[in-house]
Amino acid sequence: MTALSSLPSPEAVEVEALPENLPNTLAIALEYWQKVKGDAFAPSLETFKLLDLPPKSISQTIIVDLHEPNVYDSAHAKFRFFGTLWVETSAQEVTGKTVDQFLPQSVHTMLSDQYKRLLAVRRPLAFKNILPTPKGLVSRFTILRLPISSDGENVTHVASVCEFEENREALQETFEQHVAGGEAP
Repeated sequence: MTALSSLPSPEAVEVEALPENLPNTLAIALEYWQKVKGDAFAPSLETFKLLDLPPKSISQTIIVDLHEPNVYDSAHAKFRFFGTLWVETSAQEVTGKTVDQFLPQSVHTMLSDQYKRLLAVRRPLAFKNILPTPKGLVSRFTILRLPISSDGENVTHVASVCEFEENREALQETFEQHVAGGEAP
């Protein structure tokens, strides 16, 4: 099996976050986010209610609390919600843990870039992600990142909804190797 640290780097391509550019699950989540935000730049956690999303969307959603408003720091950003499909894919339940405690190092840069971009523009962003896996397969998925604000001025949380397009199961082996100690966080 290939060591995670020797895999090609993951890639992400930003796509415009419009319903017509997104898989249906993500388009529904984006339209809901737009509806509940009203005139604000982002909804609060009180108005962005996961139970108002379709069950498939909920299972593919992650919500991260930022330690400081408008600042992404993986050592302090904590998972508030970790959807069941992510639990199954990663073989971990990480609600309450930091991003550093969860992700393989090979994915850190890509994720950090996406969060920092979202914080800079303060609007929904979508990314088509390509992750090489230890057995030489490629996992492809689109992720929609949505800003959430507890104070109406700052991004204090990020909701991410994912749609796996190819080889979700292959991504599982990346996380399994990470959990088994194949790569330090």
